[in-house]
Amino acid sequence: MEWAHQSMTDLDKKLLWIFAGNFIAFWIIAVLLGGDALNGRIKDGQYLLQNHGVDRAVHPIVWYYSAIHASIPLGSFVVFLIYKVIRRWF
Repeated sequence: MEWAHQSMTDLDKKLLWIFAGNFIAFWIIAVLLGGDALNGRIKDGQYLLQNHGVDRAVHPIVWYYSAIHASIPLGSFVVFLIYKVIRRWF
């Protein structure tokens, strides 16, 4: 696996650290909030976070924050993969 590390530029390493840090922050916040909005839902006017099948009602601002913050690590991972493919081919 050392070959993969050697092919990474300084920018690649910085981006990877940023994405990893953001994912860890998302995970810690989801644990502290008792779930995340990706698994949760809005039902009968209640904003519910969900963790392992357990719902937790939260303020709408918290729910939207969770929805946005949960989407960023997923999106950033996809962007990083596209960036690596483009760099490799061009």
